[in-house]
Amino acid sequence: MKLPPITTFLNRLLALTIDLQNILFTAPYMENHQIIVVAANSAIKTKADLAGKVVGAFDIARMMALGADWCNSARGFMFALGCLQAQTCHTGHCPTGVTTQDPQRMRALVVPDKAERVLQFHQNTLHALKELLAKIKSNMQRGGFINLSIKDYTQKDISDICQFCTRLHEIAFLEQYKYYKSPQYLIKAKTTTLPTAQNFFSGKWLERYVLLVVQDVVNTLGAELGRELDFTYLINPQIVLPNGNDFELDLIFHINGSFYWIEAKTGDYQQHINKYSKISRLFGLDQEHSIMVLTDIPVEKSGALTSLFSMRVYGLQQLRTGLLETVRRDLAAQ
Repeated sequence: MKLPPITTFLNRLLALTIDLQNILFTAPYMENHQIIVVAANSAIKTKADLAGKVVGAFDIARMMALGADWCNSARGFMFALGCLQAQTCHTGHCPTGVTTQDPQRMRALVVPDKAERVLQFHQNTLHALKELLAKIKSNMQRGGFINLSIKDYTQKDISDICQFCTRLHEIAFLEQYKYYKSPQYLIKAKTTTLPTAQNFFSGKWLERYVLLVVQDVVNTLGAELGRELDFTYLINPQIVLPNGNDFELDLIFHINGSFYWIEAKTGDYQQHINKYSKISRLFGLDQEHSIMVLTDIPVEKSGALTSLFSMRVYGLQQLRTGLLETVRRDLAAQ
């Protein structure tokens, strides 16, 4: 896996930590983190693994913005499974049957029911976060106002989103912020045009999430084949088009010689998809190898966009399955 030089990575991580860890990234979120430094091909590479009280989408966003290559999260999934935090895991007397070898206690964990709950938690983890970020991103160029109704959110999501907005306001990433409680359950905020804030909201968190999906696909297929796949990637490379215009890509990578390009969008995509489609033709990439990922799009709409443009369009939940099929087919053809 190709990663930034250690000096670049650690300088960026240190700067973010100094500026933000006491405001946006409070101490509890930093209590269990590690940076793994490895040597590969005579060049020092880094990978950052952040964990510790990572429950929902807002926790993941904080970690990714801080520079994590991946996050470890168990707590939320354990709650979805039925954990009551009885703190009896080591005794074998878990009251909900999660951590026990006692056949009688194991009956408390009904696998078909709990499996569905865990699946729903996993699929909906980013929903609350992406709705807020999409609204901020669509208004931040002009410093506009946003209104977000959170009446249908869970109590945990409401708490997280209010905490997240409060911290954004404290560091001036939101110029104004107010939450109207019951019965309105409404967030009103004013975005800022500050360059630092715009960089934060520019979708870097989504690019890292997409990279995690790609790495998972590589690991899954490598395990299927019983061998390590040749995998390298570049995130946010700058390119110059034949007409002289410069352009930044989100993610390009190759797996065993096959080349792929992914663009990820959290907000409006209409103004980009035609341009990306033309660039994919310049790259000589077919529809299966040039991909646009959108945070919130139904399957039928993504299919319609795919049929109109020279790119494969996926929602977040479709990406892993679609990419697995494409890469598996490419490997079989080699």
